[in-house]
Amino acid sequence: MMLRYQRSPLLVSLLVALGTVAAPGCGDDGSSPAVDAGADAAPPTDVGVDAEVLVDGGPDHSDAGDRDDAMIVVDGGSDAGELDPTRCTTTLTPAEGGSFVELCRPAAPVRHVRIEGLLAPAVHASTQVVFGFEAPPAGPQVDLGEGQLRVLFYGGSTPAPPPQAQVGFAGAGATLGARATFLHTPSTVCFDVQDGDAETAPYVVLWLDGHAGADCHDRATLTLESVYGLELVFGGATGAVDKMRPVYARQASGVEASPVVTLFDTPALDVETTAGALGCETTWTEDTEWQSVCAPRAGRARHYRLEGIEATANNAYFYLVVGEEPAPAGNPAQGQGKLILTGGRSASGQSWTWFRFDGSSTTQFRFPTPDSDTPLYTSGPTTICLDVDADPEGDVMLRFWATGAGGADCEDPETLTSATALYESEADAEATWWAAPLAEGETFVKVNDTAARLVRVFASALPLGR
Repeated sequence: MMLRYQRSPLLVSLLVALGTVAAPGCGDDGSSPAVDAGADAAPPTDVGVDAEVLVDGGPDHSDAGDRDDAMIVVDGGSDAGELDPTRCTTTLTPAEGGSFVELCRPAAPVRHVRIEGLLAPAVHASTQVVFGFEAPPAGPQVDLGEGQLRVLFYGGSTPAPPPQAQVGFAGAGATLGARATFLHTPSTVCFDVQDGDAETAPYVVLWLDGHAGADCHDRATLTLESVYGLELVFGGATGAVDKMRPVYARQASGVEASPVVTLFDTPALDVETTAGALGCETTWTEDTEWQSVCAPRAGRARHYRLEGIEATANNAYFYLVVGEEPAPAGNPAQGQGKLILTGGRSASGQSWTWFRFDGSSTTQFRFPTPDSDTPLYTSGPTTICLDVDADPEGDVMLRFWATGAGGADCEDPETLTSATALYESEADAEATWWAAPLAEGETFVKVNDTAARLVRVFASALPLGR
């Protein structure tokens, strides 16, 4: 069955709004900074007692136990700073290396963390901050259960694995940003931890002093444009971070550093602003060249909406190509794991839509029905949308809708259901070739003739179908 990502009504409305306003960093040229470089790095093996487990796909997790009902404010670890209503500071010392230290906390739940003097040498050293544990974790490699979140700064080794900043939540995880060589010298980082709930994932947004103008002591510089790395999706996992329990930090033993950890009750970015990283928009230029589609800052696009598609002459087609190599040329060509959506007006003037994937192809569909008096693309501008998701085995799963067909409205995710879909790969019993993963690569749009045109493409890191 289709892997379902739950979304709150607020998140749905935000994503709809993002479809009409371009998100920062996703311009008309389709550019978007990558935030997941290094995500495929292998975890270290046989590295000793102080090595941290890299969060790479997520371990199995155990029951986190009953949640505390009341906020507990504690004095913190060694050299704990003065506690005030909005922030609290704790200094970690080399003498405490290898142990989890309970941090002092502000009066309200923690939503922002700053670490000054962070250091993780390339000897498998690390520093981590964990939420949701009732008592200090039993060790650095403890599995994460319900409501538990870890932000890990791992120094790597020489020549491998590389240094990485990573985040894990309830068994899901991701790498934040690129190769984190900054960990080898004392640095200042800060990050938001937005709570999440039963229908949405937590939001973790990381900044590094000096990266893209970020200054962790100046909130005005902590923007989506200056982000070092973020994770807003967690592979579809949802749930709240348990902020009622203590917050712990651990620095590996043998590290001669005294990082200062300050916890704040207010995030640098509000939820609405952070959600802007979930989607982006690309405006189409009227020519027949390949045009890059922006990638959401939050990760790989799992939903596309193409607006204003029209074919005014025979043999005029548009293409959406997902999993393409950089700088393609000529006509779209099939390839391993590549998805090509083609639509437009056939040589006989009919409306055609078809899908090619991994070297195979569907028939040319005449959507919404072969005898419809309002066929797609040929009876006027058409808006279409599709989810491009993966099943639990990692095989691609596709669902396709068109506004006005079968009750679907691509600008209203609540209408995007299995019942309103014009095509579902999982329901196409004859198309067994869908059982393969989508290729890594870029996304492009193209038309073969000036008689085919479109207006814009919206991409979302979350599939929007229900």
